[in-house]
Amino acid sequence: FAFSEHSGIKIVEVVDIKGDPRIAFDTTNEIVEKRRDKVDGFVCLEALAGKEVAEVLDRSKVTKMVVAMDTDEGTLNWIQKGVIAATIAQKPFTMAYYGVKMLDELQHRKPPSLAIDWAQDPFSPLPTFVDTGATLITKENIGEFIKARDAAAAESQKK
Repeated sequence: FAFSEHSGIKIVEVVDIKGDPRIAFDTTNEIVEKRRDKVDGFVCLEALAGKEVAEVLDRSKVTKMVVAMDTDEGTLNWIQKGVIAATIAQKPFTMAYYGVKMLDELQHRKPPSLAIDWAQDPFSPLPTFVDTGATLITKENIGEFIKARDAAAAESQKK
C-alpha cells in the first residue's frame, strides 16, 4: 500500500469479505473487542461492508471514521446519522453509457482479436482505462444527492 507521502497512515488489516456482509460485521466486532485502540477508521471498498461496519460501531458506541462505497439506502441512512463520514458514489448511468458505446464500437469496428493485451499498445482500438467519475457524499451534501437521484429516477420513469 503506497502511503509514503502520508506516513501517519498505517493499514492494520485488509479484509476480503468475498461478497458476504457477515464477514464485515464479524471482523468489525472482533476489531472493536480486541483492537479498538489501534484503529482510527475503516475504509469499506465493498458496498455491502459500510453498513455492517456502521452497525457494529453504532451498537458498540464506538466513534471511528468510516468511509464507504456506493449509495444504497443503508449507507445513506448511516451518513445521515453521522456514523459513516462519507461514501464514494459511482456514476452508474455514465458507466452504462460508456459500456454500451464501447460495445457498439467493437461491433462496428471489430479489432483483429480481443485476446491481445492492448494495454501497452499506443494504437490500441480500446482504452486501457475509462474514468466515469465519482462523487464524494457526506452529511453536508447528502440532501442534494438524494434530491438529484430522486429527480433522475422520476425522469426515467416518465420514459
